[in-house]
Amino acid sequence: MIDLPAGDINWLTFKKEACLIKDRETHLFKIEVDTYFDLIQDTYIDILNDQEITKASRFLKTKDAESYIVTRYVLRNLLAHFVLIPPADIHFHFSSDKKPKVDGIEFNISHSGNFIIIAISLAPIGIDIEFINQNFDFDPLMNAIFNEEESSLINKNADRLLWFYVLWTRKEAILKASGEGLTEDLTKLNVVAPIVGRFDTYFEVKSLLLDQNYVIGLATEVPDSTIHYWNFQPPSLILS
Repeated sequence: MIDLPAGDINWLTFKKEACLIKDRETHLFKIEVDTYFDLIQDTYIDILNDQEITKASRFLKTKDAESYIVTRYVLRNLLAHFVLIPPADIHFHFSSDKKPKVDGIEFNISHSGNFIIIAISLAPIGIDIEFINQNFDFDPLMNAIFNEEESSLINKNADRLLWFYVLWTRKEAILKASGEGLTEDLTKLNVVAPIVGRFDTYFEVKSLLLDQNYVIGLATEVPDSTIHYWNFQPPSLILS
């Protein structure tokens, strides 16, 4: 059974002194792009490296560039908070599966619309957020993405579109946590159960509604991980 908590989630205002990283804990950070870009547009060049600034300049759409800048700025500041080095000195390297890494900590990022979600833990983690597009015709994709059990779960619910996104974000979260990326046969990845195995690793999968328009899928390697929900509001973002 998949629960969809929404209104009962208490997104706390971020406070540095209350946000500590421990084993068997996961921190989720919710950021609104529009809220922060105006705040950092004159200072982000002091935090981002040359490669990130160059990439931001190549986006065709201004909103996409702003979302990327805010994501990198917040991520660097959050990682700096946990690993105790200046945000500009955070060094990203890539694992064999091309997943960005920082020594001593695990993180994952997803964004949709005006929201960015960053997940941070000491164990491998995956996060996906999706805007529920009411005009999206998902039926032609069903057989390519979902197995019989998953399709049955979608079809028996009155809001089929919502449950399409619920199961899709769960698949994305697991594949990001495991470092696989999208597989050739998504139907072989059954995400109905709360614990899902990938090779020799088991992931706990949770689903939640950010609001009536957004669904989040979260996969953590450690079962029964305590989740802390943080809502960034100015000036909490400015950690440097």
